[in-house]
Formats: sequence, structure tokens, C-alpha cells
Amino acid sequence: MKEYIKIVIIAIGSSIAIKLNTIFMEVTSDSIFSIVMSSVIAIAIFKILEFILLELPIKNERLRYLLFAESQIEGCWIVEFFNSERPYSLAWLSYDPYSKSYTWNGIGFDSLGNKKSIWRSDITHTDLKYGQFDYIYTARLIDQSAEVIKGFGVNYFDSNDKLVTGTGFIVDAGTTVTKNYFNIDRFTKEKCREILGIDSISTNSDMKKIIIHFCSQTQQDNNRIESII
Repeated sequence: MKEYIKIVIIAIGSSIAIKLNTIFMEVTSDSIFSIVMSSVIAIAIFKILEFILLELPIKNERLRYLLFAESQIEGCWIVEFFNSERPYSLAWLSYDPYSKSYTWNGIGFDSLGNKKSIWRSDITHTDLKYGQFDYIYTARLIDQSAEVIKGFGVNYFDSNDKLVTGTGFIVDAGTTVTKNYFNIDRFTKEKCREILGIDSISTNSDMKKIIIHFCSQTQQDNNRIESII
């Protein structure tokens, strides 16, 4: 797709160069000046169009969201695992419109906000019609063992909730095969401002504060349930 757009841009630039050369030749009899000026202007227009059509949609989050339906699940997500030593993960889902591929990378934390694992997707498959995202991943434990674990997972995004929540599971094929279920929630700028007072995560300390916040919230919810029971 990217190559086709470039061909169109080159065609537009060439047409403009020819037209400008004709105009300059009518104004001045200097053919070298005419060719140089028309070429410089055509190249400048080419670069501008290349940025607007190829780079801007990739760099601008709002444009990606509007132009590519696949980008609607992009962003930062908070992953809450059930019955796990790493109860929360921060994960980032990104989409490349030209390769039509996703990356799903994250960091696992313990209840004190300490990093306990890092993981990245190796292969992904998406069916947005049903809100399903499948992936094979590689994870590495951050401990003395530094064990590398392969596994696969499935995310189910709730399309009725504007793709801001979901559920899923992963299967770790490490020393022992384990299956963990989880909930996922989009970590929005509004939520980030609520917890950190800023729009985005920038440091390890920020991530630790976020995890401690969610762990504390979960504990409070559990205490309320126990008091009712």
C-alpha cells in the first residue's frame, strides 16, 4: 500500500514539475534556471505530500483511529490476572497500517509494583468482527532464574463497550504449563491524570504508582465484599 501511494505522489510531483517548467520557460529563456526551479518546487511538494499521506496518519493517534479500524484497539491497557504472583501488567498494543500487523508488549508486576516479567508478542492474529486478538508470545522472568517462557494468549475485546474493556487468558509453556485468566481495561489519559497527575507514563516510578493504585483498589473491593458476606 505504501509503495502504491509513493508512485501516485511521484506521478503528481512529475506532472507539477513539467507544468512549472513550461510556465518558467514562458517567463524566462534560461532553460537551466527553469529546470532547476521546477525540480526544486516539485521535490518540495513531493516531500510535503509524502509526510501528509504517509507519515502523519502513522504518527498521529487520532488520525490512525479515524483512518484504520484496526487502530481502535491500540493503546495502553491494564491487565488484571486472577490467582497470579504477578496480579497486574501494563501492556501496549500497537498497529502498523502498512504491514497490517500488531505488536502486544507488556511488563508484569507483583503487588508492590516491582517488575517481575517482560513479554512481547511474536505472532498475532486479529478478528475485529468478533473482537478477538490471538497471539504467541515470549516472556522472561525478572528473577534469579531469568527463565524464558513461550506461550499463547487470547484477548476478547468487548465491542459493546467501545473497546475499552475485555477478558482473556494466557497459557504459559514454562517449567510447568499454566493457564491464567485476566480482565483488561484501557488505561486512558484521564485515568493517568487521575493517578499520576500527567497525561502519559514516562518512568518506572510512574508504572509502580499505577500498579500500587490498582492493587490497593482491588484490596479495598475485596474487603467490602468480605464485610458484606
